[in-house]
Amino acid sequence: MKSPLLDDILAEGDYEQFRERLASRLAVETRRKRHVKWGMRLAFAASVALAGFLALRRDTPEPFASVPISAPTATGGVTTMLLTVPLPDHCVLITAPASGIEFATDATRNFQPINDKELFAMFHDRPTALVAVRNSKRFLFLDPADSRAFMSSN
Repeated sequence: MKSPLLDDILAEGDYEQFRERLASRLAVETRRKRHVKWGMRLAFAASVALAGFLALRRDTPEPFASVPISAPTATGGVTTMLLTVPLPDHCVLITAPASGIEFATDATRNFQPINDKELFAMFHDRPTALVAVRNSKRFLFLDPADSRAFMSSN
């Protein structure tokens, strides 16, 4: 005896329509996978290019390194050698002696002294230097814009 269920399944649809629907779904899926593959390749190429750009970019000078030498000097201390890297032109501050400049201190204000480390901590995000001149120290901003902003006389 023949099963009516098998007859119903076979008679339900046209095989040609089924093949066309299957082929169109396969084409859509193939196109989607191809676009995803190309998108991933493009993202990889862009990340390699960005990594190369960032690796070759040199905006900031390399920091200096100090190496102590164990041989004592004539005064009996240890000599320290510094390896320095030249500053870019926009960071070089050229000074000239000026006459007629007077420094005055307001004795009415009570300022608490700070040490060198605390001073550098206040300006940790800006290029600065502390220069020993004769028996005193001078704090300098290496960027002229910072020097104008912080050292202006108000």
